[in-house]
Amino acid sequence: MSIQPVHLINPMRNAAGGSEWRTIQIFELLAEVTEVTVWTPEPADPALLGRVPIRRIDARSGAFPKGGNIVFIGTYFKVDPWIALSRPNRVMFIHNIDSDYSLKVALESAHSAGVIPEVAYASVDLRERSKGPYGEVHPSPIDFDRFKPVPRGDRTFTVGRVSRDVMLKHHPDDAALYRRLAESGVEVKILGGRLFEQELDGLANVTLLPENSMPVEQYLGEIDCFYYRTHPDWYETWGRVVLEAMACGVPIVAERRHGYREYLTSAQAFETESDAYEKILALRDPGYWAEQSEVSLSQAQKTLSPEVVAGLVDYYTREKR
Repeated sequence: MSIQPVHLINPMRNAAGGSEWRTIQIFELLAEVTEVTVWTPEPADPALLGRVPIRRIDARSGAFPKGGNIVFIGTYFKVDPWIALSRPNRVMFIHNIDSDYSLKVALESAHSAGVIPEVAYASVDLRERSKGPYGEVHPSPIDFDRFKPVPRGDRTFTVGRVSRDVMLKHHPDDAALYRRLAESGVEVKILGGRLFEQELDGLANVTLLPENSMPVEQYLGEIDCFYYRTHPDWYETWGRVVLEAMACGVPIVAERRHGYREYLTSAQAFETESDAYEKILALRDPGYWAEQSEVSLSQAQKTLSPEVVAGLVDYYTREKR
């Protein structure tokens, strides 16, 4: 079977977005073995334009994917009628949001254009929650040359997290937890946490950074625990930032209910805020921290082993069976 050229479709709206970075990393993997193009149906975030070559879809001028394998990275944006003219070998959707309606609309749009797509899911948990067709589960690949452990250095124990600076990505009670941790002598440093400025303004030991204000890998080298919890209305289907932190050997304390729970241990996952607080403080012990750092790194390497990554490359590039 021959290796097919691949077209990756994503709006590329936000340089802090998980699906955008999934797109970039898949591009980098596939570019080693085949011709691959990133297409966007709308203007891309300028911060992403230098990362990979991005082409704008314009069906009226004939600028849209033709032939090869088409991969829609996400089901949260519109599938336009140009797909009926593209004559692809295969069409794939990576379903990565907790919305059966979005998946239904995407599939119906493809079917109405005479295309029968395949579906892959962002996590086992999302696949089990969804009402769509059965499909493979695809972890979001990361660059282990970029995300890797660095010397810890001599600093006050620091807890942090990375996300977009929107309330759905944060829990309403996070400000209270950060205050409690700061009062316990823990340094709190949040990348994408400016929305808490009013509640935490002037509090010693708390630093709130704008999203995208520094490279994520640099930031992860400056914290000792990665904490993660979201608004009760938001379900994280995969949690790429959690795996990036793990690849850097950062111990994890994360809310259990999300799609990333499949690669967390019981020591890393929490149910209640009190449990999270105690797990974070326990990591101030150097021996326990070193143990949990190794756990994080080994789990990241297992989740995205060379065999797993090779399977992803094969899936996106192979001919229709």
